[in-house]
Amino acid sequence: MDKINSILQLPKDDQNRASLELMGLNVNDQNSIVFVLGEKFDISSEAFKLLQYIYGLTRMTYRTNFESLRGICSDLGWGCMMRTGQAALMNACVKLFLPSDFHVIRGKAIEQYRTILSYFGDTFEAPLSIQNIALTGEELDVQVGKWFGPTTICHVLKRLVAKSPLASKLKIYVAQDSVISEDEIKECSASFTVPVILLIPLRLGLHSTDPQLLQKIFETLKWPQSAGVLGGKPRTSYLFVGSEGENLLYLDPHFAQATINMNESNFPLDSFHSYGLSFMKGTDIDPSLALAFIIKNQNDFLELKTRVEKNGVCFGLFSFQKTNYEYNETKKSNELNEDDDDENCCCCCC
Repeated sequence: MDKINSILQLPKDDQNRASLELMGLNVNDQNSIVFVLGEKFDISSEAFKLLQYIYGLTRMTYRTNFESLRGICSDLGWGCMMRTGQAALMNACVKLFLPSDFHVIRGKAIEQYRTILSYFGDTFEAPLSIQNIALTGEELDVQVGKWFGPTTICHVLKRLVAKSPLASKLKIYVAQDSVISEDEIKECSASFTVPVILLIPLRLGLHSTDPQLLQKIFETLKWPQSAGVLGGKPRTSYLFVGSEGENLLYLDPHFAQATINMNESNFPLDSFHSYGLSFMKGTDIDPSLALAFIIKNQNDFLELKTRVEKNGVCFGLFSFQKTNYEYNETKKSNELNEDDDDENCCCCCC
């Protein structure tokens, strides 16, 4: 926050340059357009606005010395997809439940923000903690200390939210075989009176992502309903939140930080926020990923559906159908196992 305040003291022309440097963007390319979770930023004039937006996003990273999970006290090396899922869910909650003008650098609604963030604390008591995510993964045949794939984290988050304090305020719908049932969404949302986070696990190729489908991924990050893309590289997960040219912008969980005691009043927030941006060439993304969207109401759902359907069958990522979608539970179990074929255990024990 001090760095943002110091930039504010600069002449307006210098604010843009200083913001680009702080975010790590190429200052020689000031004509770029950056999209972040449906928001558009013109680098030539809105770099400081982008800097504030980026700092306002909640980042979940590896933590050390947390409450022991069967002798494991850090998720370093195995928890990155779990942290990616936490970050996607937390930032969606900020959009859904806090005032539209909320920002962590301002005092307004900050205690409400801390309350929601505390659900992700690194304790068994916190309903959306790394401990409870890992234990729920066991129900889907993923051992504690093993890496999650995109499909697994989607189903785990759905189960945990249903048992959390958010259960009456928020539902999670996980699409099956890239198909979204309109009837199921309506039922899940109680006829669109309860917000829904829509998670769509996808595989967009065998060893690399189909270039045409990759462009569709870029397109979804421009939509106002976007809550990001959970993916990355094999055994390396990021939360992709935006794009710039041919690059994908992501929040990186691969930083080990000390666990924060969220039972303390006014616990510090600095470790959940950062100024820097991380970029990756879109062509480097692993074909196994999951899209996340926020459906606040029926209008959101219809707009999302219209965006997909106006592209016809060429959209290729996912589709809608009217009736309930029948899904075989044995098939789901097999898919989860395939999703995690690249698991890698690298536990850090107490």
